[in-house]
Amino acid sequence: MSHSATRVISLHQQDTEYSADSIEFNPFIDSGHARYFACGTYQLAESAIEVTASVVNDKDEDGERRNKPMDRLGRILVYEVVDTEDGRLVMYVRILFRKEHQRLDSPAVLDMKWSHHRISGKELLGVVDSIGNLSLYEFTDDEDKMFHFNGWHSIYNQTSRLSLYHRFATTPDEVVLCLSLDWSGHVSTADSATRITTSHSSGALSIISIDNERAQVVEQWHAHDFEAWIAAWNYWDTQIVYSGADDCLFKGWDLRMGTKTSIFVSKRYNEHVLLWDTRSMRQPLVDFQTGGGVWRLKWHPTEKHTLLAASMHAGAFVMDIRGGIVDENQG
Repeated sequence: MSHSATRVISLHQQDTEYSADSIEFNPFIDSGHARYFACGTYQLAESAIEVTASVVNDKDEDGERRNKPMDRLGRILVYEVVDTEDGRLVMYVRILFRKEHQRLDSPAVLDMKWSHHRISGKELLGVVDSIGNLSLYEFTDDEDKMFHFNGWHSIYNQTSRLSLYHRFATTPDEVVLCLSLDWSGHVSTADSATRITTSHSSGALSIISIDNERAQVVEQWHAHDFEAWIAAWNYWDTQIVYSGADDCLFKGWDLRMGTKTSIFVSKRYNEHVLLWDTRSMRQPLVDFQTGGGVWRLKWHPTEKHTLLAASMHAGAFVMDIRGGIVDENQG
């Protein structure tokens, strides 16, 4: 089946200094905040880069590998997308947190996601980092403020910013990275409590209950033999969690059945995007080859057939699941 191609163009490029590995738009249109997006960055410190090989291969006198934390740096940046008079889009960097510079320096950010429903009336961004923290940031409007950019200025009635709401250690071991997170309430808020699932470099998965200002691990188990890079809820059945890891396994977990055994396992690792029907997980419905390791996947918020893929080596792809790749951007 053929479909008319849509040209995808780059509107703007921004140097984030550290490697940008996660970008998430604020989902709350009613508050006027949907024009903001958060960007998480990751960088090995120069000293860590120089000694990485020796640290990874270092063993103690008994021949056991010693785990030493490497210096991983990160930042959280917030951008505002603004229409210019000639119709072009520009981005003003709103670098958060340290008041005098509006920038947050942190452990390396591995993943971030907004809750798609307000928690206790708050717009919350969840962030996981390289020392195992889960941090929740509230996005709010500040007092009136003059904002300067590249020598000229504009007056905004309100200034929106992040503030730390809650920080929680998902593991007592700071050498264990928290690699991904996902909110359970993406589609429905029927759960008695909002939950977050996280995945870890130890291969573990966690289920965390978020209740007002409390975060509590209610379940944690060894899910994979190597780094678990992704964990995600089934948004239509939030008793089901999916996970994928460097052991080349894609697994499904039914929390009602316990976590000793997964409900399915699929073994595959290559440069492909696979589309599954959760009612039958024996084989994928659609298989797209991207030509590079796939790092992020995002569905279009209103066009249900359109999928965005960010590849580590082959650029970004916009896909129509009915007819293949629509366009690609190597930039």
